[in-house]
Amino acid sequence: MVPSGYSWTLRRVGDQWRWKAIDRGDQTVLVQGVARTRAEAAAYLVRAMSMGVVRQQEASPA
Repeated sequence: MVPSGYSWTLRRVGDQWRWKAIDRGDQTVLVQGVARTRAEAAAYLVRAMSMGVVRQQEASPA
């Protein structure tokens, strides 16, 4: 199995849930956002991964 090259987090901050995907190599944030519920935050994160947003960011030169 090949590692994805990124890690992700969901965390509660006050009344909001923050989510992000982070490059494992250089720790840059690939995509991030804020949601009202944990389920909504997870859905946004899964959507970003399934639409290839994370892979597109990895392929883009910084």
